[in-house]
Amino acid sequence: MRPWALLVLLPTAHAADALQLQLSDAQFSHGVFHVQFEAVLEAPAAGIAAVLTDFERLGRLDPRIQRTEVLGRSPEGDVLVRTLVEACAGPFCRSVVRVERIDREPGELLATVVPDRSDLRQGSFRTYWEELGPCTRVRYEADFEPAFWVPGLVGELYATGALRASTVRVFERVERLANGR
Repeated sequence: MRPWALLVLLPTAHAADALQLQLSDAQFSHGVFHVQFEAVLEAPAAGIAAVLTDFERLGRLDPRIQRTEVLGRSPEGDVLVRTLVEACAGPFCRSVVRVERIDREPGELLATVVPDRSDLRQGSFRTYWEELGPCTRVRYEADFEPAFWVPGLVGELYATGALRASTVRVFERVERLANGR
């Protein structure tokens, strides 16, 4: 390998190695998707929290998010957010509207789907983070059921792999943004 080629690869290798993946799983069973993710991110917890709670700019975390709109905030601190997501599983794509009520607690977000305003029958998305010195452990769990038919083979063969990969990419972006990169 030429020395200049190594210089080109080094920054990419470091950025890719920063997130310490511990768990990334997605399953599809009886029409419901289950996603689990856990990693240690090389970013401060305050930065992670700032990125995850910037609801107006969720689209910067995932290119599949076509539009984000904060619909309202309750006196208790809940936020109602609407997103339009271009969901693809292999060659199959569909625009999906998701309205969710987001409850924020220190180190935790719980998003619950509002079914009558969404393309999901039900769903909950939970994100937890805890400071580990200069790093942050992040755990994400999601369970959701589309309000439209997903063939079993599409869900199992295409969608679960796409969900695993996109979840890792989202948290790689969270890490970069939390570090101001």
